[in-house]
Amino acid sequence: MFDLISIIGVIVIAIVVWVLLSLFFKTMKLMIKIALILVIMLIVAHFVLGIF
Repeated sequence: MFDLISIIGVIVIAIVVWVLLSLFFKTMKLMIKIALILVIMLIVAHFVLGIF
């Protein structure tokens, strides 16, 4: 239950950050790269915090 909520929260935060960045950066390639990096960082942080 809590894991599902955490995953949903991470996804929502990633989407919000991606939308905010898309407003500042109009370049699709840069926006996609930043979004992927943020998502990977959030997923890694989620698993690390979940383990510890």
